[in-house]
Amino acid sequence: MQALQVTIDHEPSSSTLRSGRRYLLAENSCSSTLLAPRTRGSGSRSSTRLSDGTDSFDANAAAKSRAPSPSSARKTASSQPWIDNYRTVLASVRPETPTPLPAATPTSAARGSWGSIFRVDLNESRNRGKISIFFLGDADHASFDNLTFGDLNTLLATEDRGDSLHIQLNTLDSVWAFSVREGQSPKRLIALGRDATSLAGGEDNEPTGLHVSNGVPLTFTQPGSLLNLLGRARIRNRQHGDNITFEIVKDDD
Repeated sequence: MQALQVTIDHEPSSSTLRSGRRYLLAENSCSSTLLAPRTRGSGSRSSTRLSDGTDSFDANAAAKSRAPSPSSARKTASSQPWIDNYRTVLASVRPETPTPLPAATPTSAARGSWGSIFRVDLNESRNRGKISIFFLGDADHASFDNLTFGDLNTLLATEDRGDSLHIQLNTLDSVWAFSVREGQSPKRLIALGRDATSLAGGEDNEPTGLHVSNGVPLTFTQPGSLLNLLGRARIRNRQHGDNITFEIVKDDD
């Protein structure tokens, strides 16, 4: 297991574990500052062995012994396809159990209660680097889940708002396309509706399982590499309903 510690202006961001919660909460000024645009923190990570076999262990205690930085539940991460060998990573973060209208106040919204996407640029050793906010969520773009790169400069992100937030905002999930270039707003790639099965079951569809790959089983063509995008297929799953797997194809017309 690896633990990441972030520092801003030489101030480390330490963790606080709330009883009964399954995730670490960001509660100090360093964590709040990191969510501000154009703020970059320095990061380092350390490794610890959890068990030598089948012995029981306390993962939270082991992580906290390394003084990691807090965050809400990290969902998924995707490496930008380029020639730097998996050193630029985008990661989605969102509360695991969001409260009703989690960003009803500017303070909670500024702390990332709608969810967020971070960018991590690692050095050659991949044990140190810089971390910064890539996108801070809002009511229209929230609860980011799966991430994947559709091409060299386009990050695709699914939402998983949950049924309660769907009802509160009268908004279903979407898949968003983000340009890694600054100054460009995200564009909606897919807007979900509800199929008959989800209506009958009282649930809303979720655009889970977004994946872009050519499927070649070689180490130098795995996701995050340039070669992985050659002849790629774009796959999207839909659950909490008919659970259909879709392929997104180019319209030659």
